[in-house]
Amino acid sequence: PAALPAGSCFAIPTNKTIDVRLLTGATIFGLGWGLTGICPGPGLYAASAGVMDSIVAWMPSFLFGSLVGGKIVEQVW
Repeated sequence: PAALPAGSCFAIPTNKTIDVRLLTGATIFGLGWGLTGICPGPGLYAASAGVMDSIVAWMPSFLFGSLVGGKIVEQVW
């Protein structure tokens, strides 16, 4: 495995609380994945590799969802 860059660290989360914020985020993530049919990781890879379906359909949806999610977090949390 590759080493982490100097000065950075990796920590395993210890919070085990299942709350409304977690469930809401998981639901939105799952709906987006289900509606587009592609996970964000492979979607970013496909877009960067020049796959037109990903660039034309998936990338705008991903960016719009990120924008809306950010606005919801600003308003609610």
